[in-house]
Amino acid sequence: MSGIDGFQKHHIIPQQLKNHALLKEAGMNIHSIKNVIYLPRSADAHPTRTIHRGSHPKYTNSIEKKMDNLLKIGQNNNWTQTEYKDALRELIRSERANLRSGKTIFVNTPKLVQASSRK
Repeated sequence: MSGIDGFQKHHIIPQQLKNHALLKEAGMNIHSIKNVIYLPRSADAHPTRTIHRGSHPKYTNSIEKKMDNLLKIGQNNNWTQTEYKDALRELIRSERANLRSGKTIFVNTPKLVQASSRK
């Protein structure tokens, strides 16, 4: 996937979680196109999407906790690979929507900067 001027490639399930058991149970590749979104480097590049400027450890930790929870539910209910995959796809869909709407704010992008630059 080639780049887009003014945007950064973002893995919705962060690459730091590539060895998470949920990905293995779901049989998903971390680099799947379904797990990628381009986010603007500044509000000038897109009016609503979350601004992306480098790493985002709090976001990664939040996603990891959600994945841990799904894994636990799946283990407790003897999910099949299809059920794990469906749950992971729903997590990605939900997170993608939050990134598109700007609901997710990365710590490396102060809320005031992101909000004020969109006025």
